[in-house]
Amino acid sequence: MAQDSITFHGKRTPFPSTRQAMIDVFGAPDRELKLGNNILVWDELGVYAYIYPDRDIVHEVSFAVGDEGYAFIPKKKFSGTFSVLGRKFSTQSTLEEIKSAGFVAHAVIQEHYLLDFDPHGFSVAWDEKRGRMISITMTILSD
Repeated sequence: MAQDSITFHGKRTPFPSTRQAMIDVFGAPDRELKLGNNILVWDELGVYAYIYPDRDIVHEVSFAVGDEGYAFIPKKKFSGTFSVLGRKFSTQSTLEEIKSAGFVAHAVIQEHYLLDFDPHGFSVAWDEKRGRMISITMTILSD
């Protein structure tokens, strides 16, 4: 993931993205849930994306490596590595590695660490009890 794009297996989409651009990169989603946002889910890849319900803008993309307990979490977990602004992370990355890359504790949401740059940002959900990452997300901070 770069400041303005996501690359997966050599296929790149700008971020924010569109539904079709996400399909071009990840293939057809396995599921789509219509909640507060529309959520595209790639169960086999461990990826899910939020789309505004009233316009075709993907405003958040997450790679699930743990269970957050929501119905839209992919059935399989992402098992690859992440590159965030040139820094490599994996499912085995430690909280110290996350923090050393510039992620800071979220002021309100416990067990979340942020790396913000306008207009986008990255978030890591961390399981303090198990000492491991739950997900890493690229999101739009302002729209």
